[in-house]
Amino acid sequence: MTTQADNPTPKFTDATGKAWPLSITLAGHKRILDQTGVDLYKAVETPLFIELQAEPWRFGGILWALLEPQLQAEGLDETAFCDRLDGRALDQAIDAFGVALVNFTPARTRDVLAKAIDKGNELIAKTVEGAAANMDDPTIDQAIEAQIAQRKAAALSKLREMSDKPSTEPGPSPAKPETNTGSANS
Repeated sequence: MTTQADNPTPKFTDATGKAWPLSITLAGHKRILDQTGVDLYKAVETPLFIELQAEPWRFGGILWALLEPQLQAEGLDETAFCDRLDGRALDQAIDAFGVALVNFTPARTRDVLAKAIDKGNELIAKTVEGAAANMDDPTIDQAIEAQIAQRKAAALSKLREMSDKPSTEPGPSPAKPETNTGSANS
């Protein structure tokens, strides 16, 4: 994890190419806490960093709260800002936020938080690797093919069943012969 000495003001670039510096101050922390309920001082105690990577909408709210003065100066509301956060921008933002969070933490807990973030990133990388390995497993393809065959057979059976049943919908009635109920003299 990069710390303040290595990167004094971490930045990320949004989908439009605009660079946003991230620096967490006490005022920024208070905005985040007031607007999202997330207490950054508890980041060492909770898996906050992992959760934010799994919940991009929540992370977008935190970024909005942190950058609100800059965003308002640019004339951007929360929706317009979030529209600029594509996958690449979110990846950069989460990395920059991690550095900014470590830089914001008191020196006595800074190393612990940096290690926790690194471990969280390792966990995410191993989870993704495991999922990718599972996708290459031939039993996955076999299970998918079995599901397709099962659904196809069920659909064909239903179609055959429907074509074998006599129609229960009312059709046109056969014409009734007209009967003359009136008298011949009328």
